[in-house]
Amino acid sequence: MLRYYHEECCLLAQAPTPHGKSDAAHFISNHYQTDLKKLFTIICLLTATLCLMALPMSHHQFLFDHLDREDGMDEQRVFSIIEGDDGAIWIATKNGVKRYNGHSIGNYDLPAAMRVSDASGRMFKMHKSGSRLFTFDNTGKIFEYHPLTDQFRLFLNLQDIFEGEILLNHICLDRQKHLWLAMGNGLYLLDSSHTPITLIAQTYVNTIFDDGNVKFVGTNSGVYSFNTTQTIASKGRHTATSNYRPTPIAQHPIPIESLYYDDTTGLLWLGTFNSGVQFIDMKSHRIVPSPLNTFT
Repeated sequence: MLRYYHEECCLLAQAPTPHGKSDAAHFISNHYQTDLKKLFTIICLLTATLCLMALPMSHHQFLFDHLDREDGMDEQRVFSIIEGDDGAIWIATKNGVKRYNGHSIGNYDLPAAMRVSDASGRMFKMHKSGSRLFTFDNTGKIFEYHPLTDQFRLFLNLQDIFEGEILLNHICLDRQKHLWLAMGNGLYLLDSSHTPITLIAQTYVNTIFDDGNVKFVGTNSGVYSFNTTQTIASKGRHTATSNYRPTPIAQHPIPIESLYYDDTTGLLWLGTFNSGVQFIDMKSHRIVPSPLNTFT
């Protein structure tokens, strides 16, 4: 049977067609052309898909979802949001910290305040430094998250360092492990021995943005920058250091609530209290028109 099949294939290969080719050669040629057409079609589809992915996304391509009480968000006052290394979203609310993994919301209890705040109650915010995650409240207590035990522990209590009423608005742990504190009466820095150094005095400081070698500071009276490439040397309790001197960027009475620096465009984003989002060109230090297309 195998011999007969082999002989038939040989005869088919030798049999000429009207075009001078054997049927086998003609079949192979057609099959090869069909495969080339399929491959060309696949390449075209992949190229078109990649081109579409490279196009800027419009707001119609974003999916928005609202997390409410049915999802586990029993507190609707949110003060800050940070994405963790595992992609989970950490949410700081008025009553504590929540973690959203895309499916469910976990609640994290923090120790009660030891001193009552006069800033409309206790408020929590988040800060991430490398792989370390912190949450802090406006009364001056800073907690660090420990993944092994899946809980927050007290990292530092500013009431043990400062006297009088404390209003903590923001923190920043830099690469040198120095802790920057944006407070209601100024900007402070804690060295390794937790000795406070005054960088800006008698000014309401709202936020700090760390861009590596530069710190941007938003206050109720403008924006400052600090070049932090030099080494900090403590000069004693509540004494300003000559290594860090603030450079005014924009002086105006609009309170700056949040900051973001885009090193690609050289624009410093200013989130203001009641004047929307503004932009400063860091080359000219001038406020420039918004490059954004707002959502409608």
